[in-house]
Amino acid sequence: KFQAQWALYCAIPVVAGVVNWITNALAVKMIFSPEEYIGLNIKRWPDTPAGLIGWQGIVPCKVEKMSTTMVELMTKRLLDVREVFGRLDKAKCGELLTPGIDSIAGAVVNDVAKTKGGALAWVGDSGVLGAVPDPVVNWGRNLAREQGKELVAEVLGEMQARVPEVWDVKTQVVGAMCRDKKIIIELFQRCGKDEFVFIRRSGLYFGFLFGIIQMAQWLVWDPWWSLAVGGALVGYATDWLALKLMFEPVEPVKLPFGFVLHGAFIRRQQEVSGEFAALLRKRILTAELIWREILTAENTKKVFKEILERKTREQVAKARKTNKLICAAALAMGPKAWARCEDAVVGRVAADLPSHLPSVYGYSDEALDLEETLKQKMQQLSGQEFEGVLHPVFQEDE
Repeated sequence: KFQAQWALYCAIPVVAGVVNWITNALAVKMIFSPEEYIGLNIKRWPDTPAGLIGWQGIVPCKVEKMSTTMVELMTKRLLDVREVFGRLDKAKCGELLTPGIDSIAGAVVNDVAKTKGGALAWVGDSGVLGAVPDPVVNWGRNLAREQGKELVAEVLGEMQARVPEVWDVKTQVVGAMCRDKKIIIELFQRCGKDEFVFIRRSGLYFGFLFGIIQMAQWLVWDPWWSLAVGGALVGYATDWLALKLMFEPVEPVKLPFGFVLHGAFIRRQQEVSGEFAALLRKRILTAELIWREILTAENTKKVFKEILERKTREQVAKARKTNKLICAAALAMGPKAWARCEDAVVGRVAADLPSHLPSVYGYSDEALDLEETLKQKMQQLSGQEFEGVLHPVFQEDE
């Protein structure tokens, strides 16, 4: 039977291998593409890439679910947010913000002098500010710097004590990935690049091997439908085996003749850790984006504003209590005028301080050291723990 139609029978494993290679390559492509749904938007189901007539890449479709799972595992096993944010040195931040403090102090003086009906309005009207001797100006500038640095230290200190309230890592990461789906797509492609190559090639290898079994079956039993059903089973078996070998076994298993069986993804733990940490730090967890999240996120911006305004008032009250000249000026002005001055200080600090934060971005990136922290933490995980960090996310693909 084989001799009579040997070419036809030999074609079975070859075709099985080629077809499975093509379908696996297409499957990998469909994991990430298209980024947005393409098709007729007649009927779609939540978190399902396939619509009634159309398709959206699995990762872009499930970006919120995948990124939420990832960041929850990350904050539980890799990142102590309180410890990381505590690395910022309050005195160093105060020094870096000195130019901003000088600018704010000058603006406060102008605000107070220009307040209509204020006790110091005459100062602005008379032009006396321009005639103030340099020693007095320098004294005022130094006083403002001293008080400003103390204020920065107080604000940062309370922020470090209330990190979960002022820096919501989950909201930042999930929000960034949902706004720009290319981030999570790049993360998967970089971390799993070798595994996706393996999946594509495994279709050819395993498809050919299972095709031999299918050929043997066809020799002894050849109903018309068996090739189609067998092809579907071969496709399922090759995909299942490829995905299984990506993450299992978690720990190396020694085989005869010096072979070692170890999950392909787990085996690359050191490399994957570096890719994962580098991309997250570069695309999401930069100091600039962290501070932007603190200042603009719906929940955290309210907390930051409350801390900044309250600490500013406390700093003004402290300066009045500890500096005799300020105390005398406050008494001379009277309660109402002093209250207006205090409001001017608080308003100006709240309005201007955020715009000077870029001065601390470079230092913050260096001090937080998020890339190295994430990388080292991931590399130090056991095989089981490492599998638990990223496998739950990859399972959505599976």
